[in-house]
Amino acid sequence: MPRQAADVLVEPWLREALLKLNPEIAAQPDRADEVFYQLRAILLSVHSDGLVRANEHFTAWLRGEKTLPFGPNGEHVPIRLLDREQPANNRLTVTNQWTYVAGSVNKRFDVVFLVNGIPLGDRRGQDAHAQGRHLVRWRLPGTPAITRRKCRPCSCPTYSASPPRASACATAASACRWTCGAPGAMRTTSRRAS
Repeated sequence: MPRQAADVLVEPWLREALLKLNPEIAAQPDRADEVFYQLRAILLSVHSDGLVRANEHFTAWLRGEKTLPFGPNGEHVPIRLLDREQPANNRLTVTNQWTYVAGSVNKRFDVVFLVNGIPLGDRRGQDAHAQGRHLVRWRLPGTPAITRRKCRPCSCPTYSASPPRASACATAASACRWTCGAPGAMRTTSRRAS
């Protein structure tokens, strides 16, 4: 992955997306540097403005609400970091063991979800196992509902700490490794993401 551990964004991927989604930036690629300047300022403002305010600013950029004077005669045009109308135009990446280092702070995330080089979500595997929940499928906007398998380890002697296989709880109760209320049963729930 083309980034240093101190970088929040994967800048080559975001630059590629800026050129692809914004014709005004594609006409003069050095305009992407102004966008990066604005985004870095938001990331640095966390210390002075707080995390909530910085998230609000960054969300406005993600929604395409921010404009820069890149149009004809200095006209302000909206800058798109993501293609919300056609998600297939975005670069979607799932990576494991994402490390972020800022001074003495060293964070490692088990799974990070990136869109056009912007980390938009993370998941720590140990949190899921500690809660006894295992995510089976993640949902992107416009796709079917999220499906989760909610399980807790059973007390049978063949219990293992590994995630359940689809057939693990379909076996007889004596061979069950995971249960959700009744021996040998696994319940699947679906919820719409908001």
